[in-house]
Amino acid sequence: MISNTDMTPIILNPWITAAWPGLSRLWLRGQWTGLALAAGFGVLFNLALTCQFMWIETVPSLSLDVIWSCVGLCWSIGAIDGFRIICKHATQLQIRRQFNRDYTNHTASETVSNAPPLLDPSDEHEAVASPDISDELFLDARNQYFKGNWFESESIINQILTESPHDIEARLLLITLLRHTNRIEKSLIQITEIQKWDNAKQWDFEIKRELELLELKLTSQNKSDFSSVAA
Repeated sequence: MISNTDMTPIILNPWITAAWPGLSRLWLRGQWTGLALAAGFGVLFNLALTCQFMWIETVPSLSLDVIWSCVGLCWSIGAIDGFRIICKHATQLQIRRQFNRDYTNHTASETVSNAPPLLDPSDEHEAVASPDISDELFLDARNQYFKGNWFESESIINQILTESPHDIEARLLLITLLRHTNRIEKSLIQITEIQKWDNAKQWDFEIKRELELLELKLTSQNKSDFSSVAA
């Protein structure tokens, strides 16, 4: 079994994911569209290799050129999309860390001002270092989410939000988790609250996408309830 510590070097080098179309969306965002893009490109690339080295005598050269052109075009578009996702992820991660840092610095200053004179200075240092702990918690929550461990993931997310209530990335993960566990009303309440925040513009695409998925889920539930009543 691979521990979170063993995965840290891969997580700290997200630029590698841009080498394969869709991988950035899958790894950094956890989007199923990323999995579909990565798998689709894999099929196309394997088809091109098969035609090039196994069916070279039966496939016309023009068709082979078209296939490789499609591979190159898809890879170029995927690489551009991957770089865009990685840059946006880095910006969002910086914003999230800044929110954590503002929160912990505020907490640390209150602790120092209210604490007795014999307070150990290392306590303040640990408070300032908490953004790294928050990042580890978020990665742990995301890993638990991917494994389908909804309860464990939600518990970790709530722990993050207790320390940093305006952590949008953690809040969006919670919304997605609530949607997957059919708690649509709670998801809508959470996403409505996020939309009121000034920094929500950085996450406009993710918020709109989540709203679309929530609406589809809600529509599907309504149709199911109507069918049950009609039956």
